[in-house]
Formats: sequence, structure tokens, C-alpha cells
Amino acid sequence: MTTSSKSHLQSLTQTLSAVTASLWLCVSTGAHADIIELHNGDQLTGNIQSLDNTLITLQSALSLTPLKIKAEAVRKITFPDTPKENQTHTEQLTLTNHDVIPCKVLSIDEKKLHVSTWYAGNFSIPRPHIQTLQFGIFEEKTIYTGNDAPSQWSTHDGQWSQSKNSYSCRSKGTLARKLDLPENVRFNFDLSWKGNPNFAFRFCAETNAATTKQDTYELVFNSAGMQIRRFENSTQPAAPLANIPIKPFSYDGAKLNIDLRVNRADGLITLYIDKKFHGTWHDTFNPSKGNHIILNNRGNSSSRCTITDFRVIQMNHSAIPRHRENALLSKEDVLIDSEGEKISGDIIHLNGKTPDKRTLVFNANHSSSPIRVPDHRISTLLFAQPENVQEFPLPHFTAKLKNNGSIQLKQIKFVQGGISCQHPILGPCKINIHALHRIQRSSAKPEVTKTQ
Repeated sequence: MTTSSKSHLQSLTQTLSAVTASLWLCVSTGAHADIIELHNGDQLTGNIQSLDNTLITLQSALSLTPLKIKAEAVRKITFPDTPKENQTHTEQLTLTNHDVIPCKVLSIDEKKLHVSTWYAGNFSIPRPHIQTLQFGIFEEKTIYTGNDAPSQWSTHDGQWSQSKNSYSCRSKGTLARKLDLPENVRFNFDLSWKGNPNFAFRFCAETNAATTKQDTYELVFNSAGMQIRRFENSTQPAAPLANIPIKPFSYDGAKLNIDLRVNRADGLITLYIDKKFHGTWHDTFNPSKGNHIILNNRGNSSSRCTITDFRVIQMNHSAIPRHRENALLSKEDVLIDSEGEKISGDIIHLNGKTPDKRTLVFNANHSSSPIRVPDHRISTLLFAQPENVQEFPLPHFTAKLKNNGSIQLKQIKFVQGGISCQHPILGPCKINIHALHRIQRSSAKPEVTKTQ
């Protein structure tokens, strides 16, 4: 090879290396960079160097020098995901300016609510500025999603067909598999049918047997209604845990959603149908230890059942299902318990630093003495609102947090490790950068329905 050819080859190699490095930089920067979206639809990617109410400075691969962007031209800023840094809270506070603050409640007294947050420190908030406080907000981990072929189940007999996230069976058939089921587990799926349904779902089962006696729970749905049964072993008959008064003909679309939540250690089975709470039942037998799940169509050749969006979910330890509803503004304090019962009166205080060991003292209107409610029995607290609710001006930006929080921003500045701002209720605060999902232009406030 001539000297000229070697020189040309070396130059080409250097060029290719530079291009490869440039492409790698673009890919890695895109995956771990801030994204600025402008009102005209343009997007800029890079690392934000500074940010305030008027100007944003962005270090971008598009420019050798940092870009200066007018804040008024920005519609939204999205921050990269950092799951290792992000933490969660099991309480959620809604303020009267509609901000949502994930938090840990330290205490409640006659004047203030005292909370702690991992991302912005501690706050003491006057009660007139609090709209609602929700307990038992838990993240869940999906263990299994039903979108694999029937042949991949350990047991698959009958005329099963699969389409994306649905399993259908004509006539009799069984799908069974073994999973590593936790103590607190949730099963959620849509069930639809043609003809007369005769479907059984066994969960926490000892073996993959669909009909024989064994240590298992069994939900049965047929023309007679729905029942949850408990088999303790291979010798004893089934013990009915719950009879749910529903009939297939009452569902015009021949479809319903089943949401089963199981606390095996405490022997608690909770059922929601189409997101409606139907009850929690106590299993008096020894805790079930099985790890099999079994889908069993027991109908004849004229019937068909379809299971869609089948999911097995791990619930956090001590995560007790709690009633949820849209909270209303109230003229007095209201306690909503975990099953939806409402009690009006006065919140006296809550103390105790450890979740699930705290106690709320509540002066109920129709009780001769205050009642004491453990926090695991509380779903929501509504705080009495003054007749003239203070109105807050809408700021330019709102921060959306990665754990479903939302905080309005005023006088924002980019500081080391996060952003600082002045909040109309919380006062001066600094928000950890790892808690931020995005910052966007504030929209109009949501309408809130008042009680009569």
C-alpha cells in the first residue's frame, strides 16, 4: 500500500470514528437529557444550565455555545427519568389552590398539618389551606401480564385462542401456571362471555388442578351468580367465603372487570367489580401458600369466555384496599373510612411517626365522646373550608412530579440539585431535580363541586 493510500485510509478511519462518537453522543444525550418544547412545536434537547422566569440557558449539541431561550416561548420542559433517585409517599395532600403534594404526615393539630417530603423538606400548613388528605397511596409492581401464547402456560387444554392481550375458550378448557406470588397480591382482568357463562378462576392454588380439591381459593361466575370459595385441602369440601348478588343477564355488554385483592397473611379477600367495592371477607383457615393461577372455562360447546388484560400485581406490604371517590369541598371536617363510610365532625389531632401505628382522634357529630381511628382505616380526610375561600393568582408554570404530584411555581430559579420557588401556601421551597417530571405552562384551574 502506498503512503498516499495509507494516509487516505487513516483519514477515513478518523472520520468514521468521529461520526460514530457523534452519533453515540446524540443517542446518549437524548436518553438522559432535558427536553424543551416550544409553543411553535420545536423541540430542543440538552442540559439546562440555568432557568428563571424570563430566560432558560441550554447546553445543546446544536450549538458550540449555550442557547438562550426566552421563557415565554417555552410550553413544556421534560426532565430525564431517574428511577433510583425517585422515592414514594403513601399520603397525598390537596391544597386549596389545587396543588397535589405527595407527603408523609407527621402530625395534625388544631391549627396546622405537619408533613415531610423527600423532595422538598418539611412543611407546616394552616388547615384552612388544606382541601383533602388521602391515606394509603401505594405504588404497585406488575408480576405477570397475560399476553403470551396458551402453549407457554404449564397447563393448556381445550380450544383456547389468543389475540394480543386476550384469551378465548370455546367449551371446556384450562390454562394454568405457577408464579412467585407475594403475600399481598392483586388479580385484575376483564371477563366477557357468549351464551351462558360458567367460568372459574383459582388463585393461590397448591397445584395446577382445575377441579379437584386442593389448598386454593376459587371464584366462580355462572348463571346462578358469583361466589368466592375456599378449599383448605384435598379432603374437605369447599367453604363459601362470599356470595356476590350479581347475574350475567344484568350486564348488557356481557362483560365485567374483576379486581381481586388478597392479603394472605391476614386472610383478607377484597373484591371490586367494574371498580365498585363489593366487600372484604375474612378467611378463617390457615394462610394459603400456593402459587398457581388457573383459568377454567366450564361451559358447554355453545358458550365462550374471554379473559382480557389479565394482570397479577404485587401490592406493597400492609397496603389495604381503601374506598376512593371524588372529594367535595366541605363546610366541616369529614372522615371517609377505608370502606367509604362518611363521618362528619371535627379533626382533633393525629400523632405518631410510624405509618400504620398512627391514630386519628375525631370528634364525631353524633358521638358522646371522640373516636380514635387507626390510620390504616382512613381513606380520606376532608378539611372544613371557610365561606370565603382565598383565591390565588395563576402562576406562569406548574411542576409535575414523578409521583403524581403537582406544584405551582412562582419566582423560579434553577439552583444546584433542583429549582427554588416561592409558593403561595408553602412559602419558599426548593424541589429536588430528581422529583421533577416536567415543568409546563399553567392551565386554568379545575372546577370543584361544593356540597349543598
